[in-house]
Amino acid sequence: MFGIELLGGTTVNIGIFLSEVDCKYQDGMVIFKEGEPGHSAFVLVSGQVEILKKTTNGLVRLAVISPGEVFGEMGVVDRSNRSVTAKAVGDVVVEVVDQPGLLSPYQNTTDISLNVTDIAKTLRQSNQILVSPASRKLLIDGQNKPNIWTLIGGLIAKRRNKNRFLEIRVMPLLGDEDGSSVSRIASILANEPEVRVTILPDEFLDKDPDTGGYNLQSVSSFGHILLQREKADLLIFGEVNPISTVLLLRFLSRKTESDQPGRFLVTDHLSLPKNFKPEYDKLLYAVAVAAIVPRSETYRLMMHPLLVNGLEAAQEAGSEPPMELPLIDQASILVCYGHIAASIGNHLSDRNSYQRAINSYQSAVENISSETDKMEWANIHYHLAHIRHELGDKNRDKELLEIALESYNSALEFYTRDHYPWEWALLQNRMGGLFYRLDSINSDTEILKMAVTAFQSSLRVINRKVFPTKWGEVKNSLGQALQVWGDAVRNIELLELAVKCCREALEVRSREETPLFWAATQNNLGSALFLLGRQTNNVEPLENSTLAFGKALSIYHVYAATRLRKVTERNFARVEELLNKMRSRRLTKVDWDDEASEMRGDQGDGVNEHTTM
Repeated sequence: MFGIELLGGTTVNIGIFLSEVDCKYQDGMVIFKEGEPGHSAFVLVSGQVEILKKTTNGLVRLAVISPGEVFGEMGVVDRSNRSVTAKAVGDVVVEVVDQPGLLSPYQNTTDISLNVTDIAKTLRQSNQILVSPASRKLLIDGQNKPNIWTLIGGLIAKRRNKNRFLEIRVMPLLGDEDGSSVSRIASILANEPEVRVTILPDEFLDKDPDTGGYNLQSVSSFGHILLQREKADLLIFGEVNPISTVLLLRFLSRKTESDQPGRFLVTDHLSLPKNFKPEYDKLLYAVAVAAIVPRSETYRLMMHPLLVNGLEAAQEAGSEPPMELPLIDQASILVCYGHIAASIGNHLSDRNSYQRAINSYQSAVENISSETDKMEWANIHYHLAHIRHELGDKNRDKELLEIALESYNSALEFYTRDHYPWEWALLQNRMGGLFYRLDSINSDTEILKMAVTAFQSSLRVINRKVFPTKWGEVKNSLGQALQVWGDAVRNIELLELAVKCCREALEVRSREETPLFWAATQNNLGSALFLLGRQTNNVEPLENSTLAFGKALSIYHVYAATRLRKVTERNFARVEELLNKMRSRRLTKVDWDDEASEMRGDQGDGVNEHTTM
């Protein structure tokens, strides 16, 4: 039983039960069909499930569900008809989340029944129906008011906790001769009910000849291989300083092209006294959870309460590092605590959590300088810049964006293309976005040029073959910057290049696999074609522009993306208006020519003169 706060403040207990029997489906079998009544949600155990939506142009694939994810969630809120179809891709096994008596205890309580119905209605109006995790922005009201999504996520977490759903591997620590430190770390993490910990045998990892520690780039490459081999979520490695006896721990999770604030870098570390006090156990655990890249949306839901609880449990240890530690090591604790807060901010799009992270990062950077430790200095500025950029972008805060730019430049002093190519490329991409936003505030063509240069620089590392998703993102951003620049300086070549970039992005952004990203690029392409057609006074780009906007609208309608739909509809209307004017001018010219021809014909030489004109 779970308590959920309804509209109006009433709290009721709702019983939701996972079936004990797995349901199996063969390739192509329909799990549920659009239009039929919904009674249950499903947890995908194995295989894949595609989510399909009827449109005027046929079925559209909204998402492909992976093991561990939940689908059909509205079936446990109301029993209205399914809004989509779910079909098995290959052999599929699912668990059923049923709600046999959601309203039965309250049939005689009209207000409560209406409130539950209102919840379902609100969720549907907010597009909280079954869509892909990348497209659905969950309505989570944080820590005190659980909604249906956190309720389901928590339920599945309880079921999964029997099997300890987070897999952590710990490498032997350099300098830990008797293995006591690594054993303690493993023991602390294993005491948490969500975690299974394994200490790996001593693997061969390259050492840095200058420091005697691990070669971070080598460990990053080999560590990802280890994670795949072990099917694990997190790898912890590090060393014991023989002089200060400080534990230095680093965290490596699965590869991702996602670039969110607080994402752990290979240069991040957590320093603790070798014989750290028990109050730091919770900090260690919270940092480990924050460092994990979730396998799926369901894992993200399950990890959210762990992060929230961890942030509070580790507040004293994370905000007041041990004074006996060197300043650099104290800074590492503040940074890791900031990562926990930033991770929660990512989950909830919560500005207060982001600000909490900024405060922690800022406290860390005040204790060191680039001369003290260049890597740690750059590492903190890397994170400070990202989160300030995020907030500055949302608030159109010019001052905050300019401060973020200073931190980006500080980070680039260490994260060079030769030594840290991926981090360097991400920094270039972010700076491109920051310059683009500053131009929207200042209307400065020189800033637009810097945006284009930064995006182009990032593409020197982010290539289509290795990083297709991120490559498509950068190409789309580059196309956007080019079209604004081209329109500002009335340059046809820049506009043509913008169109090319958008079309290249559409080579990796598909309507079936990434519909909302595809729609965004179609909208971007439509805008570039509109500007090109207006600049060249050519009907063809304008007609192609309407096609691109129409494709974007087809997705925005399916996803009930109201704001995006309205923007695209306005763009579409502008193109139609210009097309009508141009067609009208052409028609007027043709009518005038016909009249003139007739007049010349009366004089006996009209045909020849008209032909030679």
